[in-house]
Amino acid sequence: MSAVTVAILLLAGFFAGVVNALAGGGSFLTLAALVMAGGLPVDVANGTNRVAIVVQGIATALTFRRSGQTEGRLVLRLAPAMVAGAVVGARLSLDIPRDTFETVVGVAMLGMMGVVLARPKRFLDGAVRPPKLSLGLADVVFFIIGVYGGFLQAGVGVFMLFGLVGLAGRDLVRANVAKVVLALVFSVPALAVFLAEGAVEWGPGLVLATGTAAGGVVGARVALKGGAPAVRYVLLAVLALSAGRFLLG
Repeated sequence: MSAVTVAILLLAGFFAGVVNALAGGGSFLTLAALVMAGGLPVDVANGTNRVAIVVQGIATALTFRRSGQTEGRLVLRLAPAMVAGAVVGARLSLDIPRDTFETVVGVAMLGMMGVVLARPKRFLDGAVRPPKLSLGLADVVFFIIGVYGGFLQAGVGVFMLFGLVGLAGRDLVRANVAKVVLALVFSVPALAVFLAEGAVEWGPGLVLATGTAAGGVVGARVALKGGAPAVRYVLLAVLALSAGRFLLG
């Protein structure tokens, strides 16, 4: 890799890490950097990106933990469904085209923007009493989210935030903590699938991971300092940009 490529990957990784720690969607940036600057095929870029996601997840989760923010019980409750979905999604990403899938996701994200704008208090404060998670509903929803995360990764944090606020009754800050740890947990088996298929380039992946780790720490501190409003504004921006990326290409 040239020095320019390394610099681009580090910079893209840093900004993606900040965005991922606050809401999600940073992988749109890292995937583009891996393809355009790194010269990787799309499927290999998709697998290589998981190296950065895992490293960033560790750095971000540790930052939240040091600040006393943990959602361990909730993570343990939802992790099995997400891990199973991620393995399925990773396999699908290697076998099928994604055009129709991306269109559906783009429309869904536009709908999410409407919900966040129409019900801001719910996403700032969460439910007064966290609802009891229905075993069947939670497993189905987070399995589907896991499939998406394994398939593409980019934007999966947005879907997790909606599930964690809507089903678990967390406010955006607590939901964001759980989201970061869940993303780390399901990204490990997804990475293993890509590794088994030879769809990972370690050099670009580790360079990118250096940037995402630093960005994840910064993003976590911003989330803790700025609270739910900061996360909400970033979430809205990510939804708008992600919907445009999916629908317009």
